[in-house]
Amino acid sequence: NQKNIVIVGGDFSKDQLATQNIVGYQKSLSKKQISWNQLALSNPNGYKSSVEFIDNNRLITCGTSGVDFSKDKGLSWETISKAPFHIAKKHPTKRGAYLAGSGGRISFVEL
Repeated sequence: NQKNIVIVGGDFSKDQLATQNIVGYQKSLSKKQISWNQLALSNPNGYKSSVEFIDNNRLITCGTSGVDFSKDKGLSWETISKAPFHIAKKHPTKRGAYLAGSGGRISFVEL
């Protein structure tokens, strides 16, 4: 979003490993200087290849290990699907996201 950056990843070859797979930063403005402060985020479950802000508080992330959802800016995560997806994209008007995976799979999750 406009004030936060969240980056996901992990070890693709060990996609169930839920360590060192997320980092986040929050923008700070002071006297015309922009700085980024690291956020303390919990880890989603396993390797993730995409993350998307649904609104300022809610995020969705997906990867070969499944789909996780956060209601608190990434401070905690819950698995909402074990199905593998490669990318998540927020719907422009609805409160949800499209997910795309291998074999042409496309899904919509309402959040």
